[in-house]
Amino acid sequence: MTEKKDECGVKYTLDVLEDRWQPRIIFWLGFRPFAIEELHQLLPELTDVALNEEITSLFPRRSLSRKKMPVCQS
Repeated sequence: MTEKKDECGVKYTLDVLEDRWQPRIIFWLGFRPFAIEELHQLLPELTDVALNEEITSLFPRRSLSRKKMPVCQS
């Protein structure tokens, strides 16, 4: 699950939790999948660039996975 096989689970968790934005992103994504635009509305003080960087940094940790969501057309 982690890049380093010998990395302690507690250290791994603390590395994620010590970040300013990642715990908040994970919190909101625990409810349901969100589009980037929806997450930006939930975290307005986070810029688009910073939000994309934070989300991208969670992929190698396998904390997130990306799925293409269908677009609803009215």
